[in-house]
Amino acid sequence: MTETLATGGVAGAIADIERRRLETQAAAGMTMACSAALHRLHELLEHETEALRLRGPGSGHLANIVVISTEIGRVKNLSALARRRKARGTAVQAHDR
Repeated sequence: MTETLATGGVAGAIADIERRRLETQAAAGMTMACSAALHRLHELLEHETEALRLRGPGSGHLANIVVISTEIGRVKNLSALARRRKARGTAVQAHDR
């Protein structure tokens, strides 16, 4: 597997989004944290997509788009896992009544 590296600015932005996701998760839960993180990641993706359109493929933005898209997939998987766990917990609670 080839590792794609983001530019420093995008790598820092992704790290900041992840830090905030973890803080939100502790305060408001996984679902809310993932939702907020996905919103910010999609904004970053839109910015990089527009930069790629304006500056072309040699500008480094294509690598940023790949890394951001991978991060979006990771956070979506976390969100889906949280929903499954919540649904399973709700089903167990309903069974116990």
